[in-house]
Amino acid sequence: MYSSNRIYEGKSAYPPGPADLVVPSCSHLVQLYENDAAFLESLAEFVGASLIAGGACIVVATPIHHKRLADRLIAKCIDPVEAAAEGRFTALNAEEILGRFMVNGRLEARLFYGVIEPELERAKRALTRPSSPLVAFGEMVAILWSEGKREAAIELEHLWNDLVIRHNFSLRCAYPIDCFA
Repeated sequence: MYSSNRIYEGKSAYPPGPADLVVPSCSHLVQLYENDAAFLESLAEFVGASLIAGGACIVVATPIHHKRLADRLIAKCIDPVEAAAEGRFTALNAEEILGRFMVNGRLEARLFYGVIEPELERAKRALTRPSSPLVAFGEMVAILWSEGKREAAIELEHLWNDLVIRHNFSLRCAYPIDCFA
């Protein structure tokens, strides 16, 4: 399992062997990172562990982070294109998704649920077994925070918490540490 110290330190969150990979079944973790390389390696481990275990994942990130995550997954012999074709890997553009539930600079909970819950349901249907892990990553909070929309970022964290409980999945959000300088 992830320990918060390992996440905050930007180190590997998993033991070295694939047989030892464990993904928490229901949690919401927040990662603070100093550089993209450490963040992306940790994210690739999080997403990769789920895919290796027959799970599904939803990644809501910026296009550059999607590209760099895909590169790291491929380097780990995990094919994100194949996983997407199986319905087990969903890549969503964070800015586009934010635009679907932010109205006049405010977060609309009803719209958020209307955007994210169908994605969670699709991902659940793609699991290879009911016990396979479902994970999600969201970069939208970092975008909101960096735009000075702190209340919206915190509210979004709370809405994600609600979904984690209702849909029993593991969520990771991440913020660059310089957001808090």
